[in-house]
Amino acid sequence: MLQTISKFFTFIFNSNLRVVFLLLSVFLITEIIINPIGNFPLNDDWWYAKTLLNNSNLFEAKNWGYTSMIAQLIYGKLFISLFGSSYTTLRLSTLLLSFFGLVFFYLLLEKLIIKQKTNAFIITLLIFYNPLFLSLSNSFMTDIPFLSFSIIGLYFYFKHSSDKKLFHLLVSALFLILAVLTRQLALSFIIGVFISTIFIQRKFTVASIFLFLTPLFSLFAFEYFLRSKIGPSFYSSAFFRDENWGNVNTFLPICANFSKRWIHYISFTGFVLCPILIPYLYHYFRNKIYTDNKTNLIISSLLFLPVVWSLQKFPIGNYLYNTGVGPETLFDTYIAHTNLNHSSSPLIFNCIKFVSFLGSFGLLLILVNSLRKLWLSIKKPAEINKLDLTIYVSMFFYYSFLSIQGAIFDRYIMVFSIMIIPILIRETNFIQPLSSNLFLAFSVLLIVFSILTTKDYLNTNRTRWAAVDLLKNKYNISDKNINAGYEHEGHCFPDSTFTFDKWRNIPESEYLISYGPVKNYYTYKWLTYRRYIPFKRDTVFILKRAD
Repeated sequence: MLQTISKFFTFIFNSNLRVVFLLLSVFLITEIIINPIGNFPLNDDWWYAKTLLNNSNLFEAKNWGYTSMIAQLIYGKLFISLFGSSYTTLRLSTLLLSFFGLVFFYLLLEKLIIKQKTNAFIITLLIFYNPLFLSLSNSFMTDIPFLSFSIIGLYFYFKHSSDKKLFHLLVSALFLILAVLTRQLALSFIIGVFISTIFIQRKFTVASIFLFLTPLFSLFAFEYFLRSKIGPSFYSSAFFRDENWGNVNTFLPICANFSKRWIHYISFTGFVLCPILIPYLYHYFRNKIYTDNKTNLIISSLLFLPVVWSLQKFPIGNYLYNTGVGPETLFDTYIAHTNLNHSSSPLIFNCIKFVSFLGSFGLLLILVNSLRKLWLSIKKPAEINKLDLTIYVSMFFYYSFLSIQGAIFDRYIMVFSIMIIPILIRETNFIQPLSSNLFLAFSVLLIVFSILTTKDYLNTNRTRWAAVDLLKNKYNISDKNINAGYEHEGHCFPDSTFTFDKWRNIPESEYLISYGPVKNYYTYKWLTYRRYIPFKRDTVFILKRAD
């Protein structure tokens, strides 16, 4: 039996095409379990979808959340023209990009880093089951399209670096343009590629200049077109600005912001990459690797102290929230901060913090060692790994750009937790962690957590919108008399409703969708659904104002 299984996997991993088919099978099984079907918005994706579902002019859409997003809108427009106008269609369009992003990350790993298909496949699965990646793949948010376009662009750039084929350079430029026209933050990858190429080769090359200027010019042309067509708007232009850079516009606050955020990035990444980091930490101390270089241990320990402090505020942002992967934006939970216990499990949440604690220290040990080696190699450019340098430079600029803005969400950290993987694999050789029972145990736990919390998030929102439909279709209650949370307010009312006054001020609403009791309201109806983390029946209440 074992010999038959071994022959089967040998057959599968002999061909990249068969590996991709296996990845597709795992992807589809996971999505069948999650069930992404449902004509309702999630988090901010109502804004991106609204332009498409209302058949509005794509170029007149004012931006929401500092994204260029035009590439995503054109892509979404194509999808709904083929498969119908609904949130389900748009969610499936993101899932398709998510899958292709995984495929090209697998190819990047297999060609440049691991060079062993089995290990590259396993690491690709870890990316897929990153809680943020899986959750965002099941929405129409810009994060997955931006990341997938960037990964595909980087893959073809490194392919061009090895074979010098013009076709690969053009494809790389195309996908990096799409990335920049989805989120301006993709400029960080353009800068990373440009600087690493110039630094290592010690000269400007036609390819590096072309790859730097084409996405930059495309963004400039797009923003110039918008400005000349519709004038200054809510769109947060990178080249033509009529307002200050967010809430932070002086040097010292930007530096402070940068420092604080890196601390949070380390703690969060310690959790989502725990299958690699905790086995490495065990291997590090069990084999007394720290005795070889005590300087690394001391530096990592000092850097770990502020990370420990940051865990009291873990997690940050709005996705890893009450052990569920997604923001709960009803009035009672998000505004009044009540009824939070319906989705919480102190035991699970404390386990997440503990895993983050261990993983963060392992991450710091690897990063300190990697950065010290990179620093010592500065005078010998030929010894520097081009991919590593590209990643470090890209991440530095990525989070530098984010530090200019005041707001921070944990979903932004997803980029770091995925792009840092090639460096982690190279530094650990990925031999000991992969063969460790710890790797298997933490991988299974992370996979189960990601699948079930994402399923919970979809189930919660599906039930919440079922409650809205019940009021509207059975009792003929209009949207203006229903307070069903942030997404309902954004989806159902005019674009000018940016202040979300009705969402924040419930006395105006006759009916309120909630997870529990709210003062001055009584229970009118309720709907139940299955929650998996924690495992129980949960309830969405329809409350009516007590006159």
